[in-house]
Amino acid sequence: MKILVNGEETFRSRGNNMAIAPTSNGYTLEFSVDNTIFSAYGDAIPAGENLLISDAVSGMYFRMAGNTDENVTVRF
Repeated sequence: MKILVNGEETFRSRGNNMAIAPTSNGYTLEFSVDNTIFSAYGDAIPAGENLLISDAVSGMYFRMAGNTDENVTVRF
């Protein structure tokens, strides 16, 4: 399955693994249990780099803090 994410739009994981396409400015992936309080998932992701996530909690909320791109591909 594929979704397109714009800017810092919140999205939910669907399953335990996901891949996020590169962005032009980089971002910090953040997660939340309640879609209100977010925490950094790890280090900042530099521009032009793919991100692979495994063992995520299905249904968890995520956002790409600092992302300015539109239509970033996220695959589950």
